[in-house]
Amino acid sequence: MRNHLNSRLLRWIEAEALALGLFTSEAAQQLDRGEIAGRVEPYPLLQPVLAERPIDISRLAALIETCAVMGGKYPVMNFYRFIENEGRAQFLITRLIDRLGNTTTPELTAHMDTIIEQIVQADYLTQDDKPDWSGATRFVSVVLTATNSRRFVDFPSRRRWLDFGEQIGWSPPDTLDTYGEWILWASELACAVAETATFQTYWPGSDPRYSEPLWVISGLCAGHHRATKRQY
Repeated sequence: MRNHLNSRLLRWIEAEALALGLFTSEAAQQLDRGEIAGRVEPYPLLQPVLAERPIDISRLAALIETCAVMGGKYPVMNFYRFIENEGRAQFLITRLIDRLGNTTTPELTAHMDTIIEQIVQADYLTQDDKPDWSGATRFVSVVLTATNSRRFVDFPSRRRWLDFGEQIGWSPPDTLDTYGEWILWASELACAVAETATFQTYWPGSDPRYSEPLWVISGLCAGHHRATKRQY
């Protein structure tokens, strides 16, 4: 499985290089630089803010606006509705982080799903006052990956991770149902990609820009949808 993933990842990069008219090594440096920067720049700044108790909501909000996955006028406005009650927001974010521990998969996904639901109930709403499940899930995933960078990825959308997985031959099981299960599946996919020789060749951890591989892979996932989809 890992050899298959490695070869599919290499073929994907080679196809992108051909489309860009670049050598493979050059193309790898060009792929989704903006999306990668939108993670490797703000997430290290988020880490100390999320480690504080109590969490400084004003500092958190200023940094959340710079995260690529949270980008856009309306997604940020929906987030600000949630943090209007600072005490409630502090409680839920702290609970999300502090109760992770080394929980097993069923407990972990249940914990994520519970917090996402509670955040939605705490007025994480769209501009027409409907529950913003995708927005709450994106926010939770940002908190998770900023505080557990080798364990979780951010989750811009289910479609983007499905498309990325399809390109490199990694499909989800039919049993996936909840937001927490999808975040965990995407994180497992990214961890597997990070272990491949191809990824380590083109995005080496010795380069400070790529020292957190899951952030780089999240950027590749979020940005690759703009390119012409190819089947290998």
